[in-house]
Amino acid sequence: MVNFYRRFLPRIARTLVPLTNALKGSQKGPTALIWTPPMQAAFLAAKTALCQASTLVHPDSAASLSIMVDVSATHVGC
Repeated sequence: MVNFYRRFLPRIARTLVPLTNALKGSQKGPTALIWTPPMQAAFLAAKTALCQASTLVHPDSAASLSIMVDVSATHVGC
């Protein structure tokens, strides 16, 4: 959810630094993730930010909408 709402959560990247750093790694093979107090604080701050984010709603059904499309030989996006 945080990734989806990222653009609506001010400074969320800064908040998530402990979690982001925990997922970095140059070690080969599976390693155990040790959950630390800074990681817990970042997780709780992210949950709080999601709860306080602006509520998103569907656009007005009477309004005119336009769709922007980007296409290449291998991918489609809109």
